[in-house]
Amino acid sequence: MNNFLKKRIVIAIIICAGLTESTTYAGTCRVKDPDVAGFYSGQCVEGVAHGKGIAKGRDTYIGEFKNGGAHGFGVNTWGAGTEWAGDIYVGEWINDERTGNDLYIVKGKYSTEGKDITHSGTCRVKDLGISGSYVGECVSGVAHGKGVAKGKNVYMGYFKNGNKHGKGAYIWGTDSKIAGAVLIGESIDDKISQGLLISNSGETIAVENNLQTRIDEISIKSEAESKAFKLLLTSGTPEELYLAGVKSETESDYDRASTLYNQVISRFSKAPVALKAADRLLAIKDKLDMQKRDSDSQAKAQRDAEKRRIEESDADFRRSQDKFQQTISDIESASQQERQMNQQKDQNRRLCEAQKQTCLASCRPNDSSCSSGCRRISCW
Repeated sequence: MNNFLKKRIVIAIIICAGLTESTTYAGTCRVKDPDVAGFYSGQCVEGVAHGKGIAKGRDTYIGEFKNGGAHGFGVNTWGAGTEWAGDIYVGEWINDERTGNDLYIVKGKYSTEGKDITHSGTCRVKDLGISGSYVGECVSGVAHGKGVAKGKNVYMGYFKNGNKHGKGAYIWGTDSKIAGAVLIGESIDDKISQGLLISNSGETIAVENNLQTRIDEISIKSEAESKAFKLLLTSGTPEELYLAGVKSETESDYDRASTLYNQVISRFSKAPVALKAADRLLAIKDKLDMQKRDSDSQAKAQRDAEKRRIEESDADFRRSQDKFQQTISDIESASQQERQMNQQKDQNRRLCEAQKQTCLASCRPNDSSCSSGCRRISCW
């Protein structure tokens, strides 16, 4: 078999692989939150995210889903274009809502249960792969509770005595042979015990005390895919490049699709399919522009809603203040009236006592009947 035929077979395999059912459901599995809608890779049931997965839109959510909504453990990172850009929430979700009593990392500082907390000095983690910077709960100088540790790799989740322990998300860095891969699962005493491993190409692999084996599998496959993609770019026909671009586009991998379409246009500008590739590039641009407009519109709607909430809260506070001031005024008015009544009573009593003394002074000496009558006068 000559080299040309071998290349054609490899390229055909690449293209045909995309025409079969995808186990990652990238681009076809729905999530409820529009802020993370756009790309999904993970477990899916009847067309909606259910289980462990990654959803990326304006924001990114990594964690557990139920019926399309965030449910269970999850990490949400706010994206660019929002006032919370770069902020992170690590913790539990119920029906697509944060419980609110977990870990927030805001502008590099963190709070939990509504209280800002800081730790002095360095908080250590035992996994050297994530040792470098740490933000989160710390006890006696070691990570303990919820936190985010960043080194060559990144871990976001629960710690115990400096070890990864409990639910979390582990992301491999650029130096790793599976760079960009994410594991959503659980650790025991710093060892990842089980979960779902999602490669940077979107493939999902279950992990059950066999992480290294799964890493090796992904590494080998990723390397083979990378070589095959390079071969496609350099040796593919315009039709093969175009079909591969369509495949990537259906998986919402617009960067890869754009690369393939641009290759068609640059290498085969006179080919009939080049015009189609140019049309697809414009369609991708329009779609991304529309997604950005939708994202901006949603962000504006959220800001407007938050502004209205604050304005309504301020109005309620002002009304409460006015009511309080009116109550104070009513109390002061009643007190003033009571003081005036008491003053009038005192004045009447003093006048009565003076009249009684005048009466007694007018009685003749030894006139008991007169003095007795004067004394009977009541001034109370």
